Amino acid sequence: MSDRDKQATAARALLDLLTHELPQASWTVNDSLSAGELDGQIPTYTGTPGERIEMLRQWATALNSAVIPEFETDREFLKVTSEHMGVQVTVWTHVSLERGERR
Repeated sequence: MSDRDKQATAARALLDLLTHELPQASWTVNDSLSAGELDGQIPTYTGTPGERIEMLRQWATALNSAVIPEFETDREFLKVTSEHMGVQVTVWTHVSLERGERR
């Protein structure tokens, strides 16, 4: 499958996801995997940490997945990863550990 085909496959999966009433995310379409990949970020400006976590839980339910934490030095990233229409979909947001924001 060409890179263009991978992106087209990922774009079709994104189009389908956008027909569902799910929280806002900013999307990147990648061609790094065999069928393409979607990376959706729930930006910090879309709500408080608690609101963003709830948005991520909605994505987890829709994608039949779980919210998984990942840690860096000063941030906790929360993400959901699953497959939709043969495309890997990751939706994520971050929560600052410095300010004591927790799940």
